[in-house]
Amino acid sequence: MPAPNPFSVEGKVVIVTGGAAGIGLGIVEAFDQAGAKVLAIGRRENGGESIAPVAPNARYFPADLKDPDAAEAIVAAAIAAFGTVDTLINNAAQVENYPVGELTVEYLDSMAATNIRGVLLLIQAFTRALRNEGKGGRIVNIGSMEGTVACLDEGMAAYGATKTAVAGMTVSLSRELGRDGINVNGILPGCIVHPNLLSRQGDIGLEEGHLDTAFAKIIQRTNMKRLGRPRDIANVCLFLAAEASDYVSGQMISVDGGVTINIG
Repeated sequence: MPAPNPFSVEGKVVIVTGGAAGIGLGIVEAFDQAGAKVLAIGRRENGGESIAPVAPNARYFPADLKDPDAAEAIVAAAIAAFGTVDTLINNAAQVENYPVGELTVEYLDSMAATNIRGVLLLIQAFTRALRNEGKGGRIVNIGSMEGTVACLDEGMAAYGATKTAVAGMTVSLSRELGRDGINVNGILPGCIVHPNLLSRQGDIGLEEGHLDTAFAKIIQRTNMKRLGRPRDIANVCLFLAAEASDYVSGQMISVDGGVTINIG
Protein backbone atom coordinates (compact mmCIF):
# COMPACT_ATOMS: atom_id res chain seq x y z
CA MET A 1 0.00 0.00 0.00
CA PRO A 2 1.48 3.38 -0.97
CA ALA A 3 2.16 5.85 1.83
CA PRO A 4 -0.39 8.67 2.22
CA ASN A 5 0.51 11.83 0.36
CA PRO A 6 1.13 14.54 2.99
CA PHE A 7 0.57 17.22 0.36
CA SER A 8 -2.92 16.05 -0.58
CA VAL A 9 -6.00 18.14 0.19
CA GLU A 10 -8.40 15.77 -1.52
CA GLY A 11 -11.75 15.69 0.27
CA LYS A 12 -10.92 18.65 2.53
CA VAL A 13 -13.66 21.25 2.95
CA VAL A 14 -12.27 24.70 2.20
CA ILE A 15 -13.93 28.11 2.53
CA VAL A 16 -12.40 30.84 0.35
CA THR A 17 -13.60 34.43 0.77
CA GLY A 18 -13.24 36.79 -2.16
CA GLY A 19 -13.37 33.65 -4.25
CA ALA A 20 -15.10 34.97 -7.37
CA ALA A 21 -12.24 37.07 -8.78
CA GLY A 22 -8.53 37.79 -8.66
CA ILE A 23 -6.31 35.87 -6.28
CA GLY A 24 -9.31 34.25 -4.64
CA LEU A 25 -10.54 32.77 -7.90
CA GLY A 26 -7.08 31.32 -8.48
CA ILE A 27 -7.19 29.75 -5.01
CA VAL A 28 -10.64 28.27 -5.65
CA GLU A 29 -9.48 26.83 -8.96
CA ALA A 30 -6.38 25.24 -7.42
CA PHE A 31 -8.26 23.56 -4.57
CA ASP A 32 -10.98 22.33 -6.91
CA GLN A 33 -8.37 20.79 -9.19
CA ALA A 34 -6.73 19.14 -6.15
CA GLY A 35 -9.97 17.40 -5.19
CA ALA A 36 -11.02 19.60 -2.27
CA LYS A 37 -14.62 20.54 -1.56
CA VAL A 38 -14.69 24.29 -1.98
CA LEU A 39 -17.20 26.92 -0.89
CA ALA A 40 -16.32 30.21 -2.59
CA ILE A 41 -17.65 33.42 -1.06
CA GLY A 42 -18.30 36.68 -2.88
CA ARG A 43 -20.47 39.76 -2.56
CA ARG A 44 -22.23 39.50 -5.92
CA GLU A 45 -25.30 37.31 -6.32
CA ASN A 46 -24.02 36.12 -9.69
CA GLY A 47 -20.45 35.56 -8.57
CA GLY A 48 -20.71 31.86 -9.29
CA GLU A 49 -20.70 32.62 -13.01
CA SER A 50 -16.98 33.36 -12.95
CA ILE A 51 -16.22 30.26 -10.88
CA ALA A 52 -18.01 27.56 -12.86
CA PRO A 53 -15.67 27.62 -15.91
CA VAL A 54 -12.48 27.13 -13.84
CA ALA A 55 -13.76 25.25 -10.75
CA PRO A 56 -16.82 23.25 -11.84
CA ASN A 57 -17.12 21.33 -8.58
CA ALA A 58 -16.97 24.36 -6.28
CA ARG A 59 -20.05 25.82 -4.63
CA TYR A 60 -20.76 29.54 -4.39
CA PHE A 61 -22.34 31.47 -1.52
CA PRO A 62 -22.98 35.23 -1.73
CA ALA A 63 -22.18 37.16 1.43
CA ASP A 64 -20.79 40.57 2.39
CA LEU A 65 -18.29 40.47 5.23
CA LYS A 66 -19.41 43.94 6.29
CA ASP A 67 -22.58 42.24 7.54
CA PRO A 68 -21.93 41.02 11.12
CA ASP A 69 -24.24 38.05 10.50
CA ALA A 70 -22.34 36.91 7.40
CA ALA A 71 -19.74 34.86 9.28
CA GLU A 72 -22.18 32.44 10.89
CA ALA A 73 -24.11 32.16 7.62
CA ILE A 74 -20.96 31.28 5.67
CA VAL A 75 -19.88 28.53 8.03
CA ALA A 76 -23.43 27.17 8.23
CA ALA A 77 -23.56 27.07 4.42
CA ALA A 78 -20.32 25.09 4.25
CA ILE A 79 -21.55 22.56 6.81
CA ALA A 80 -24.91 22.28 5.05
CA ALA A 81 -23.17 21.61 1.74
CA PHE A 82 -20.35 19.32 2.86
CA GLY A 83 -21.06 18.22 6.44
CA THR A 84 -17.98 19.75 8.03
CA VAL A 85 -15.23 22.37 7.63
CA ASP A 86 -11.45 21.96 7.52
CA THR A 87 -9.78 25.09 6.15
CA LEU A 88 -10.62 28.78 6.06
CA ILE A 89 -8.84 31.09 3.64
CA ASN A 90 -9.51 34.75 4.41
CA ASN A 91 -8.78 36.40 1.10
CA ALA A 92 -11.54 39.01 0.69
CA ALA A 93 -10.44 42.61 1.18
CA GLN A 94 -11.48 46.14 0.34
CA VAL A 95 -8.67 48.01 -1.42
CA GLU A 96 -8.83 51.59 -2.66
CA ASN A 97 -6.49 54.53 -2.94
CA TYR A 98 -7.21 57.40 -0.52
CA PRO A 99 -4.60 60.06 0.32
CA VAL A 100 -4.60 60.75 4.03
CA GLY A 101 -6.07 64.22 3.52
CA GLU A 102 -9.13 62.70 1.86
CA LEU A 103 -9.87 59.94 4.38
CA THR A 104 -13.34 59.96 5.90
CA VAL A 105 -14.75 58.21 8.93
CA GLU A 106 -17.21 56.37 6.68
CA TYR A 107 -14.44 55.05 4.44
CA LEU A 108 -12.27 53.94 7.36
CA ASP A 109 -15.19 52.17 9.01
CA SER A 110 -16.09 50.43 5.75
CA MET A 111 -12.55 49.19 5.15
CA ALA A 112 -12.12 48.02 8.75
CA ALA A 113 -15.48 46.24 8.63
CA THR A 114 -14.31 44.05 5.75
CA ASN A 115 -10.57 43.75 6.28
CA ILE A 116 -10.46 43.39 10.07
CA ARG A 117 -13.83 42.83 11.73
CA GLY A 118 -15.12 40.55 8.98
CA VAL A 119 -12.00 38.40 9.14
CA LEU A 120 -12.11 38.04 12.92
CA LEU A 121 -15.83 37.21 13.01
CA LEU A 122 -15.37 34.54 10.35
CA ILE A 123 -12.45 33.05 12.27
CA GLN A 124 -14.63 33.03 15.37
CA ALA A 125 -17.47 31.19 13.61
CA PHE A 126 -15.06 28.78 11.92
CA THR A 127 -13.20 27.86 15.12
CA ARG A 128 -16.50 27.42 16.96
CA ALA A 129 -17.55 24.87 14.34
CA LEU A 130 -14.23 23.01 14.65
CA ARG A 131 -14.50 22.91 18.44
CA ASN A 132 -18.06 21.61 18.22
CA GLU A 133 -16.72 18.71 16.17
CA GLY A 134 -13.68 18.24 18.39
CA LYS A 135 -11.26 18.57 15.50
CA GLY A 136 -8.42 20.79 14.37
CA GLY A 137 -8.18 22.79 11.18
CA ARG A 138 -6.32 25.39 9.17
CA ILE A 139 -6.69 29.14 8.84
CA VAL A 140 -4.82 31.06 6.14
CA ASN A 141 -5.05 34.85 6.18
CA ILE A 142 -4.09 36.69 3.00
CA GLY A 143 -2.25 39.87 3.96
CA SER A 144 -0.25 42.20 1.73
CA MET A 145 3.26 43.47 1.38
CA GLU A 146 1.61 46.91 1.71
CA GLY A 147 1.42 46.06 5.41
CA THR A 148 5.22 46.15 5.66
CA VAL A 149 6.58 48.25 2.77
CA ALA A 150 5.26 51.13 0.66
CA CYS A 151 5.41 49.44 -2.72
CA LEU A 152 2.54 51.02 -4.63
CA ASP A 153 1.58 54.65 -5.10
CA GLU A 154 0.65 57.01 -2.29
CA GLY A 155 -2.72 56.77 -0.60
CA MET A 156 -2.50 53.20 0.70
CA ALA A 157 -2.11 54.02 4.40
CA ALA A 158 -5.55 52.81 5.44
CA TYR A 159 -5.29 49.60 3.43
CA GLY A 160 -1.77 48.96 4.70
CA ALA A 161 -2.95 49.49 8.28
CA THR A 162 -5.67 46.85 7.90
CA LYS A 163 -3.22 44.37 6.42
CA THR A 164 -0.81 44.98 9.30
CA ALA A 165 -3.74 44.13 11.57
CA VAL A 166 -4.22 40.87 9.67
CA ALA A 167 -0.60 39.94 10.35
CA GLY A 168 -1.03 40.77 14.04
CA MET A 169 -4.15 38.65 14.44
CA THR A 170 -2.46 35.76 12.62
CA VAL A 171 0.44 35.62 15.05
CA SER A 172 -1.76 36.09 18.12
CA LEU A 173 -4.36 33.52 17.07
CA SER A 174 -1.73 30.93 16.19
CA ARG A 175 -0.82 30.86 19.87
CA GLU A 176 -4.40 30.99 21.15
CA LEU A 177 -5.74 28.29 18.85
CA GLY A 178 -2.73 25.99 18.71
CA ARG A 179 -3.92 23.98 21.71
CA ASP A 180 -7.03 23.13 19.68
CA GLY A 181 -4.99 21.75 16.82
CA ILE A 182 -5.73 24.77 14.62
CA ASN A 183 -2.83 26.08 12.56
CA VAL A 184 -2.99 29.79 11.74
CA ASN A 185 -0.73 31.25 9.08
CA GLY A 186 -0.71 34.10 6.62
CA ILE A 187 0.57 34.96 3.18
CA LEU A 188 2.01 38.29 2.06
CA PRO A 189 1.50 38.44 -1.72
CA GLY A 190 3.68 40.59 -3.89
CA CYS A 191 2.40 42.14 -7.11
CA ILE A 192 -0.01 39.52 -8.40
CA VAL A 193 -1.45 40.25 -11.83
CA HIS A 194 -4.99 39.20 -12.65
CA PRO A 195 -7.89 40.68 -14.65
CA ASN A 196 -9.48 42.21 -11.55
CA LEU A 197 -6.33 44.22 -10.84
CA LEU A 198 -6.04 45.37 -14.43
CA SER A 199 -9.61 46.65 -14.39
CA ARG A 200 -9.25 48.51 -11.07
CA GLN A 201 -5.90 50.28 -11.41
CA GLY A 202 -7.47 53.58 -10.38
CA ASP A 203 -8.44 52.07 -7.03
CA ILE A 204 -4.77 51.55 -6.18
CA GLY A 205 -3.70 55.02 -7.23
CA LEU A 206 -2.42 54.33 -10.75
CA GLU A 207 -3.55 56.67 -13.48
CA GLU A 208 -4.54 55.30 -16.87
CA GLY A 209 -1.44 54.28 -18.79
CA HIS A 210 0.80 54.16 -15.70
CA LEU A 211 0.32 50.44 -15.01
CA ASP A 212 3.04 49.23 -17.38
CA THR A 213 5.51 51.66 -15.83
CA ALA A 214 4.65 50.51 -12.32
CA PHE A 215 4.95 46.86 -13.34
CA ALA A 216 8.33 47.49 -14.96
CA LYS A 217 9.66 49.04 -11.74
CA ILE A 218 8.43 46.09 -9.69
CA ILE A 219 9.92 43.53 -12.10
CA GLN A 220 13.25 45.36 -11.94
CA ARG A 221 13.27 44.96 -8.14
CA THR A 222 12.00 41.37 -8.16
CA ASN A 223 14.58 38.62 -7.89
CA MET A 224 12.54 36.33 -10.15
CA LYS A 225 12.19 39.06 -12.81
CA ARG A 226 8.49 38.52 -13.32
CA LEU A 227 5.18 39.50 -11.80
CA GLY A 228 3.24 37.08 -9.66
CA ARG A 229 0.26 34.97 -10.69
CA PRO A 230 -2.73 33.90 -8.58
CA ARG A 231 -1.43 30.33 -8.79
CA ASP A 232 1.72 31.41 -6.92
CA ILE A 233 -0.44 32.30 -3.93
CA ALA A 234 -2.73 29.30 -4.38
CA ASN A 235 0.20 26.86 -4.28
CA VAL A 236 1.23 28.11 -0.84
CA CYS A 237 -2.39 27.89 0.33
CA LEU A 238 -2.45 24.25 -0.79
CA PHE A 239 0.64 23.54 1.30
CA LEU A 240 -0.73 25.32 4.37
CA ALA A 241 -3.97 23.32 4.11
CA ALA A 242 -2.19 19.98 3.79
CA GLU A 243 -0.78 17.60 6.37
CA ALA A 244 2.73 18.50 5.19
CA SER A 245 2.45 21.83 7.05
CA ASP A 246 1.35 20.33 10.38
CA TYR A 247 4.21 21.98 12.28
CA VAL A 248 3.91 25.38 10.58
CA SER A 249 1.97 28.00 12.53
CA GLY A 250 2.16 31.70 13.26
CA GLN A 251 4.02 32.46 10.05
CA MET A 252 3.49 35.28 7.56
CA ILE A 253 4.99 33.88 4.37
CA SER A 254 6.10 36.35 1.72
CA VAL A 255 5.23 35.20 -1.79
CA ASP A 256 6.59 38.12 -3.76
CA GLY A 257 9.48 36.88 -5.90
CA GLY A 258 11.86 38.58 -3.48
CA VAL A 259 10.70 42.13 -4.23
CA THR A 260 10.29 43.28 -0.63
CA ILE A 261 13.94 42.66 0.25
CA ASN A 262 14.89 45.05 -2.55
CA ILE A 263 12.53 47.88 -1.67
CA GLY A 264 14.07 50.50 0.50
